[in-house]
Amino acid sequence: MTSAVARTISENYHFTICGLLGTYNEIHMNKTLMNNSDHGGLIVPGVATSVIMLGLRRQLPAVPNISAIYGFDRVRFLRPLIVDETVYLSTEILDLEPREADPETGLLREKEDLYR
Repeated sequence: MTSAVARTISENYHFTICGLLGTYNEIHMNKTLMNNSDHGGLIVPGVATSVIMLGLRRQLPAVPNISAIYGFDRVRFLRPLIVDETVYLSTEILDLEPREADPETGLLREKEDLYR
């Protein structure tokens, strides 16, 4: 199964999440500086990008409930996420291994990509 959902990262969301995280670095907070940079805007903190991915994942149709995440240490940020960009999460289920004791649960292996 492959599916995709999207979200535009508003400035309001960005400043709210930066406040909650306590992330006040100029690349996240100084709009004038970053609008004139090579990035062309404020950079969303990496941890916020991970939270956005998890939130988008919950919006996917027919995705199994997850009680634990294993392998999240393999997340890679290939380029910064900029405020006002729209991002899409694509998820592909690669394998589902049911448990013998409870066939309704098991190990799910998937590939997720956040793209613009």
